[in-house]
Amino acid sequence: MKNLITFDNVGVRYGSGSEILKDIKFELNSGEFMFLTGHSGSGKTTFLNMINGSIKPSRGYLSVFDHDLSSINHKDLSLIRRKIGIIFQDFKLLNHLTVYENIALPLKILKLHAEEINSRVIEMLNWIELYKMKNVYPCTLSGGEQQRVAIARAVINNPDLILADEPTGSIDSAMANKILSMIEHLNKKGVAVVFATHNMDFLQNTTYPVAFVQNHRIQVYRKSNSES
Repeated sequence: MKNLITFDNVGVRYGSGSEILKDIKFELNSGEFMFLTGHSGSGKTTFLNMINGSIKPSRGYLSVFDHDLSSINHKDLSLIRRKIGIIFQDFKLLNHLTVYENIALPLKILKLHAEEINSRVIEMLNWIELYKMKNVYPCTLSGGEQQRVAIARAVINNPDLILADEPTGSIDSAMANKILSMIEHLNKKGVAVVFATHNMDFLQNTTYPVAFVQNHRIQVYRKSNSES
């Protein structure tokens, strides 16, 4: 399997402050699913933002899709971001757009033909089981429904990597399990996933590797065959 993400002795700080993350060694392979966990403020979101290029490392080497993010130009970074789908805890849907328009937005930015946009949006709406809600606005949806729309928007451009920043943190347990199943479905189709969570049920029952953020460092734990 090919490495999609490589951190080698990476450190990051804001301004002249102390390092938020230090000496990070981390790899994620093509098609791999990995949970990311740690207490609030430990640096999980910073870690994800480094992967999508929003934050540059202060030191060390960080490669995403074979590009060194410490020296990448704006054009190449834009191309990399098209390969990444991001799912947020607070959804970040645009409330002045309908469900359909929210999902379609990434494709409109790419200036795809209207017929292709419609076909792909309808496919997504059916997948998330919200076709009948396509013309309503996000504020009328439940939290779980909004998160399903956010997932559809994140993956409509067929990303190679999904970064999920606690996507089940503000919904009930039944819907949380549904959201996890949806993302697992994408992973089984070959999409790599980094899934940040505090959900102990997910972490205790998983056979996926888990990356723990603690004391400014990250340690990856992989279950052996005898444990799974």
